[in-house]
Amino acid sequence: MPTLGLDYEKTQRRARRREAKRQHLGSPAPRGLSCGSFEIEALTTAPISALPRRLLEQHHLAKRSGSDFTVTLCRNCHGILTDWQEDWDHRLRAPETPLERLAALLQGEVDWLLQLARKMTDLAVHLQQRVRWLLGGMTGPPPV
Repeated sequence: MPTLGLDYEKTQRRARRREAKRQHLGSPAPRGLSCGSFEIEALTTAPISALPRRLLEQHHLAKRSGSDFTVTLCRNCHGILTDWQEDWDHRLRAPETPLERLAALLQGEVDWLLQLARKMTDLAVHLQQRVRWLLGGMTGPPPV
């Protein structure tokens, strides 16, 4: 959040907007669930039904046939997880028994957590590069 050139009043208004949004999101440090975005300006507080399809989508963790339980994901993360579901055992892709539906839901959670772990690993690698750049005397441009 660049503040150079902003006067005190504008800085205070921005801080109030950010705090109001943080409170509405209900977390001291809100993040996108799968992509890991922590920039509060990028996070939306609108109901999923009010957003254009291109922004966020509901992902059925156990496919629609397995459960109505969904998580809200950006379109990219949703596409990845939906693609992974195509590789599931046929009993998970089209569960017929309560046990198969539970297994599909658990597999969906496993996939979601694996995707989240990938995103967090990417973020950790990026932060580690920044640390090395900072400790190296901050010469040259920072890592992108």
